[in-house]
Amino acid sequence: MQPRAFGMLVLLVGVAFGGYGIISIVANQPEKFDSSKSQMTLLGRNGIGNWLDVQARNSERAQRRASGATMVGVGTIVLLIGLVVTTLSGRGSMAEGHEAPASVPAGAVRAMRYCTRCGAGVSQPEARFCASCGAAVVAGRDAPT
Repeated sequence: MQPRAFGMLVLLVGVAFGGYGIISIVANQPEKFDSSKSQMTLLGRNGIGNWLDVQARNSERAQRRASGATMVGVGTIVLLIGLVVTTLSGRGSMAEGHEAPASVPAGAVRAMRYCTRCGAGVSQPEARFCASCGAAVVAGRDAPT
């Protein structure tokens, strides 16, 4: 798998984790006690039983919200890792604006020249000065010093 494609996959996984966490948080908000839902008994409404049921459900919802917050945190970390992988995989010679080398016939390969002062490559055959440091380029120099 290409690094950029892997980075995009990691980004999508991070978004999925974060989205699921947010949905868990929103869907599990606390429930309010409603005395009208209490059952009638011989002594009146059984509000305590209903209140205890609501408290138990809210405790479960609080645990689900905490799990959702953890999922959002994990999703954010995974998202950032995917962003870093995607960004770093795009920093090749193509990302810097260089063109891809065209196919060169076997007999037409020429040696790259290098600056004697800074070691930078001199790609243009007619160049007399280094584009990096400005030093004069010596003809026939084909290896860095």
